[in-house]
Amino acid sequence: MGYPGRVQTVVRQQHLKRAATGLDLWDCRGAAFLYGESAAFSLALAWQVHLLEAGHPVFSVDGANRFDVFTLVDECLRRGLAVDPVLDALCVQRAFTPYQILDAATRIYKEGDPRTLYFFLAPCKQFFDGDVNEEEGEYLLGRLLGVFAKIKQAGLNFVIADRHYTAPAFRGALQGMYELADQHFAITKDDTYGQNPPTLFHADRRDRGAPAQLPPVAAQRRSGA
Repeated sequence: MGYPGRVQTVVRQQHLKRAATGLDLWDCRGAAFLYGESAAFSLALAWQVHLLEAGHPVFSVDGANRFDVFTLVDECLRRGLAVDPVLDALCVQRAFTPYQILDAATRIYKEGDPRTLYFFLAPCKQFFDGDVNEEEGEYLLGRLLGVFAKIKQAGLNFVIADRHYTAPAFRGALQGMYELADQHFAITKDDTYGQNPPTLFHADRRDRGAPAQLPPVAAQRRSGA
């Protein structure tokens, strides 16, 4: 899915960790969509560590057990950060049904703090669960997209991180998330030589002014690091 006028930069597999802290980092303004391979979730969590270190409060809504503590610990150690303060500062709400995801998103819309950066990890998966009627799932997913639009209109800043699903209803949802997002980050496979390494594509970001000044979060470096 392409959008006219958008320039994309490729970062190959060995550079994905660099994308967590380099120029391809989300600039914390508006809505961002991180989409593609499962590595999208690892990258989203690496961003969270970087953003906490930079002083941004972070809150995650986890729709499919994608909030992986081991990934967070690995990123802390890679960056020379004390692990416990970072884990203590991160907030996460698990959601196991479409209705729980809708409730969590609605609560953020109504009560969200503009200083906090919100991450929705795999928010679409539960809508395609075998226990959810196909028509019901499509209807509820449409409602979720509507809540995402309200969160954006409320001036809150957030990332939607998800992968591809084969359910027919996902095509419309994918289009909706692309249209909603100010910034797009897509991890896909590069078929060069048949090796299929994950690759990060980043559409040019819009200039939306200087980032807001947010209070620091205690993400202390290890002594001697």
